[in-house]
Amino acid sequence: MKFSEVFRSEFSPDVRAQGEIYVRDALVEIDVFTPSAVHASCEGSQLYFLSILKENDGYFLSCDCPYFEAHGPCRHLYAL
Repeated sequence: MKFSEVFRSEFSPDVRAQGEIYVRDALVEIDVFTPSAVHASCEGSQLYFLSILKENDGYFLSCDCPYFEAHGPCRHLYAL
């Protein structure tokens, strides 16, 4: 199951729509994939780095894009 399917409710409809474009255009490249972490890069208006880390009973999400810093889960993470 894709990350975006599991955490769909964490993303606004607009972010999901934008993320689907990133999926369609194959703009996300997975750099590291382990059972407890995914590190990737995404070509948006510039190159962004994103991570999903499994921690105890939850997940830690990060992306170095401005949207994530201001609002939380972004289109880059959704595309992952």
